[in-house]
Amino acid sequence: MLEIQNDSTISFSSYYREELKAIRECFIDSLKKNCDLIIQEDNHLNVLNIEANKMPETPPFDQLIPFFIKLLNEKVVRIEKAYPKTDFSSLRIKLNTRIKKDIKSFKHFKHYEYVDLRQNYKNTKEAAKKCLRQNHKNTRIAPEASLAAGSNTTHPCCAVS
Repeated sequence: MLEIQNDSTISFSSYYREELKAIRECFIDSLKKNCDLIIQEDNHLNVLNIEANKMPETPPFDQLIPFFIKLLNEKVVRIEKAYPKTDFSSLRIKLNTRIKKDIKSFKHFKHYEYVDLRQNYKNTKEAAKKCLRQNHKNTRIAPEASLAAGSNTTHPCCAVS
């Protein structure tokens, strides 16, 4: 969503941080880093504000889609690394297939498919978290700590697909 406030600030808002980070990446060079591009969170909604008088006449969105894809992929990689015992393979295949199509041509870019994949990763991550908490509720080791330590203990319900 785009909003102009008092002719002084242009606000981009989204529930997906990667979208705003991609917009911010588009503006970094053209704004010559002479203003802050801070993403604020409020009630699960993220907002990026840009001072209108520092905005270029033509917004530099030519790299918006590649930036978005790169940032979303980086988020997914972080999730996969944080939950190594969780099976993300079917989601990874879908994401890689979508990226390969879009790298060839952004003409058929389908934003909603990326948002759906992002949500599926989030749901799978949450299920893995819940499983780990259930498996560790009577131990003193936090689930995240056992994953980070590379525990060899099998958590059968964590192989969420």
